[in-house]
Amino acid sequence: MEKEQKKPKKWKKERKTTVTTTAGELLTFNRTITLSLGDEVLKKYAGECGYTPKRLQAAKKLWEKAEKAYHNQLSKQAEQITATSTYYQLKEKANATYLHIIQTCRLAFAKEPAVQFQLELKGKRKHDHGGWTMQTKYFYDTILSLPGAVAQLAKYNITREDLEAGNRELKEAIAASARKLNAMAEAQMATDSKRRVFKELREWMRDYLRMMQVALKPDPQLKEKLGFIVPMTLE
Repeated sequence: MEKEQKKPKKWKKERKTTVTTTAGELLTFNRTITLSLGDEVLKKYAGECGYTPKRLQAAKKLWEKAEKAYHNQLSKQAEQITATSTYYQLKEKANATYLHIIQTCRLAFAKEPAVQFQLELKGKRKHDHGGWTMQTKYFYDTILSLPGAVAQLAKYNITREDLEAGNRELKEAIAASARKLNAMAEAQMATDSKRRVFKELREWMRDYLRMMQVALKPDPQLKEKLGFIVPMTLE
């Protein structure tokens, strides 16, 4: 029997996509609105479509609002990046100090199981922020108030001042975590605000350009001036 011939695979055509940045959109929209306000012929066509100078000025204000929202989003995102970086740096520093003290405590209280239990010296250290914060805070609160513990630890070259310094590093990390969360919330609010105003601006531009595309059909040069792609005619 003859083998069935396999049908050749149909290659899917790649869809061409155009990536437009937010900054690029702002430039394009501003150019369109500014031209429509400044060019008397375009203004006349726009007016015939119901887009009076007053409506165009309102669009200009909407554009300015969008630009401000965009810049605010960038600013808040930068603050979030800084706050996040600062938090991890402070946490890493505080954790390094904490682990060094823990290791020393295991030597200093090797023969004191009750103290080991109180200070939670055995077992793995927690890594998630909540668990790490609670475990580390409990350790400093306990050792600084445990009778004889500080004196015993001083024999291994860790003083009360060292413990208090480690506790301050912990508190700095906790405060940095709160700032990070606040910066994240503000960045998200700025992003949401920017999305809302850009949605409104895009919808305005979409409707305006649809009307102008029809209105400028008799005048290809004006269409091109406004940003429409006009096919070339070869003579």
